[in-house]
Amino acid sequence: MFKRSIIILLAAVMLTSSVACSKKTATEAPADTGTVPTAPAKQEPKFKIPEDAVLTDTQREAAESAQQHLEVGVSKAKLTQALLDEGYSQEDIVYAVDIFNIDWMEMARGTAEFYTYYMPFSYQGIIDHLIYMEFTPEEAQYGADQLEIDWNSMAKKYIEKYFSYHTYTDKELEEELVKAGFTKEQAQQGIKEYNDAMAEDSKLREELGLD
Repeated sequence: MFKRSIIILLAAVMLTSSVACSKKTATEAPADTGTVPTAPAKQEPKFKIPEDAVLTDTQREAAESAQQHLEVGVSKAKLTQALLDEGYSQEDIVYAVDIFNIDWMEMARGTAEFYTYYMPFSYQGIIDHLIYMEFTPEEAQYGADQLEIDWNSMAKKYIEKYFSYHTYTDKELEEELVKAGFTKEQAQQGIKEYNDAMAEDSKLREELGLD
């Protein structure tokens, strides 16, 4: 009898909740405007072939291919090599690359922002990476200099990304971070921030009874 009463009570609560939810939906539903939702507009490419450009067929093909490479961030040297690999002539490549009037310093800045958003790098590390991507040393330096980054916190993120699943002493972590291009001071502060975060996490887990 008691069990049957509980079942009836639960059913009543669920029914009441369902009715309340239905009323809320009916009240808050927007009025029918008679329009059909449209798909988001296609994002315009950042790099456009000038409308008044006079191009041969192969030049236009090379320019369209260059446009795709530029959208993801690329150095002039890498772009030139990519187009060569695709079989375009040197003459068509020069024309296709120059037509966009690229500021390669700004391209290095944008590429540096992209990589440091998704991956932890030291200041020197991102310079080295840009040079690896065949930006010139001057472009790489400029790209790194324009970043608004707390390098101490980036050192902490570097530890979390590459060393959080291993047992290292603070001294060993410091050595690894210095190898990655962080200064000794950035490494030490990053380790402190990492240790503080770990201690806070441990305390919270203890309070929640998870340990």
